[in-house]
Amino acid sequence: MSDTAPGWYDDGSGGLRYWDGANWTDHTAERYAPAAPASGPRKSAGRWVWIAAGATALVLILATAAFAVLYSARMAPIREAREAVGTYNEAWLMVDCDLLKDATTIEFRSDWGFDECADFEAEANDFDQENREYSVHIVDSAVASGCVVVHTEESYYDENSEYLYDEVTYTLVRDVGAWRIDAIEFASEDDGSTNA
Repeated sequence: MSDTAPGWYDDGSGGLRYWDGANWTDHTAERYAPAAPASGPRKSAGRWVWIAAGATALVLILATAAFAVLYSARMAPIREAREAVGTYNEAWLMVDCDLLKDATTIEFRSDWGFDECADFEAEANDFDQENREYSVHIVDSAVASGCVVVHTEESYYDENSEYLYDEVTYTLVRDVGAWRIDAIEFASEDDGSTNA
């Protein structure tokens, strides 16, 4: 009697033969070699993950850049209008007719009686001597009906050291390639009229 357990064993010719525990049977089988690994470079799913992540990042960067360009274009009139209001107030403080021309339309200057620089300079000098610590604070601004409207709070001390405050609305129009003041309205005017 054999100590070898029944099962399939190598028959010496590269095949398998069944051992029943006592004798070799006529049952044979082919030996199957383990599958060889696929040849060529291995493709990694990780590479596609990186490609997808890179494409997503690129789309986000382009979308952010497009938003920034559109936002900047939308805000440009407001930024330029605010700068014009600052230039206008600087013209009064510096008694500078050129700054006044940069910040206002011809119609505005005509309506205010500043057709000639000498007229503006005389009034600006009087204002400068009578008023101190003039302060302009821009509250808000918006584009409306092809204009830019800028709201400010303005304060100063007059020649008697009395503190004066007013809310002022500037309306600016596009004029010769720049945003310029075309009208000014003071909230303190009881009759609601404008100075422009």
